[in-house]
Amino acid sequence: MGTTWPMVAPPPFSGGDDQKRLVWMLETIRQTLHDLIEFNNPSLIPAEQRPLFTQNWPEVETAFKDAIATITKNHAGLVLNLKQAGMAGPMLEMKSKSLQRCVDGLYREVQTSSPIFSLKWLKPTSKCMNTIIGSLLRTVPGLEVAKEYKDHFEVAVDVMEAAKSE
Repeated sequence: MGTTWPMVAPPPFSGGDDQKRLVWMLETIRQTLHDLIEFNNPSLIPAEQRPLFTQNWPEVETAFKDAIATITKNHAGLVLNLKQAGMAGPMLEMKSKSLQRCVDGLYREVQTSSPIFSLKWLKPTSKCMNTIIGSLLRTVPGLEVAKEYKDHFEVAVDVMEAAKSE
């Protein structure tokens, strides 16, 4: 249970249509969130919460995989709603480039930092993930559990930070 860096950052988007970009974004969020939960040098979340996050991960991973399957199988039927949610065309490209920048910064920060670090890239990465998942909630069913899990990961990180300052 738990791993140390160096974990490999998700690969950059290699090109393609909106459908491929959406799949890349969800897979990048899934991998990054999983890596952050598993990271333990030092742990980003309180030790007593780690088993709960680990126990709930399979449900979250399934939610991501189901969302990816929905986008892969039914993209044409989702296009209008995706466009209305800002998840198509130039808006989608902007969001994917923001995600790439944040994730690259986060992995680079963790790989080059000492065991005691502040993760300056964690908050912007989390915000970026929030906007993407939030936009997709209206269009792609099943991502609610992934968003709630990610939100509670952020709470656990904040609790860990607050405990350090006591």
